[in-house]
Amino acid sequence: MGILDSPTKRARIVTMKKAGVKNSKIQAEVSGSVSQINRLHRKWKNQTQFYGKTPGRGRPRALSEQDIRRIACLLHTGKAESVRDVNQRFYTDVEERTIRRALHEKGIHGFRSWQVPLI
Repeated sequence: MGILDSPTKRARIVTMKKAGVKNSKIQAEVSGSVSQINRLHRKWKNQTQFYGKTPGRGRPRALSEQDIRRIACLLHTGKAESVRDVNQRFYTDVEERTIRRALHEKGIHGFRSWQVPLI
């Protein structure tokens, strides 16, 4: 039994299963167990691109792109004064640090410019 988790073998298994080929013939061709074949087919049967990661892996993000845009708009229009205000009034289930990090990744930084005296 060899390792079946390569993009070429994934594609081969999915196309053969869709064509109605029996597991024993697939097993003979790709040299893997029937349970491996079924597992890979179940995992990749709805995909057309076999070179990437399977979708839906990892922890879901606390803030979506739309949430980040909304927070930026709240801060820009003055409906919220700071990230702490946004956190306390609108996004209580998300940590303040998470909101700051998301805004920082989008290039929105929290700072005030210095007032330089006119000389």
